[in-house]
Amino acid sequence: MNWFLLLIILGMAGGGYYEYQTLSGQVSVDGIQISDLKTKLQTALDDQQKSADAAKQLTANLTDAQAKAADLDKQLQGEKTELAAAQAEIQAAEAAAHPATSSPSAAATTTPPAFTTKLGTLAALDGKTYNACQLLKINSDSIVISNADGITQVPLNVLPPTVQKMFGFDVKAGALSSEQVQLLEQKRQTAMASGN
Repeated sequence: MNWFLLLIILGMAGGGYYEYQTLSGQVSVDGIQISDLKTKLQTALDDQQKSADAAKQLTANLTDAQAKAADLDKQLQGEKTELAAAQAEIQAAEAAAHPATSSPSAAATTTPPAFTTKLGTLAALDGKTYNACQLLKINSDSIVISNADGITQVPLNVLPPTVQKMFGFDVKAGALSSEQVQLLEQKRQTAMASGN
């Protein structure tokens, strides 16, 4: 009977060993799968971190570019202000150099010229010359003309003094009021209708 009992014990031990081998095989297969999943997860996390870092860098670059653009805009506005002041000084110096404008015959020339949309050739104070000019639009600080070279917007402060007078532009004021612009636009439309 002891042999029989020994056989049963050995059978049970053999079955347990078989179960152990089967389970350990599954664990090692699962272990490999878990290791692969961990590697893939780590790769995905690394890629996500790289994307987040790239987004931060792009945001920083955009912020820097916007700050530089704002600085350049401020510099441009400062340069425009200085240019306008210099042009005003030049006109004041020209007026001081030619005091004969206070004579009675010169007073007749201070009245604004007749309003017309055909401006002919304009020699601007900045040295540019516009040929065959036709007035298209009046803004508070500029006019839009068609000329031999195309359509151009010309600041009022660079126009010849006679043309500035036609628009009632005052260098010290620097711009026309909205009422002046409306009145001049009405005059322009009337002149266009009459062929002037």
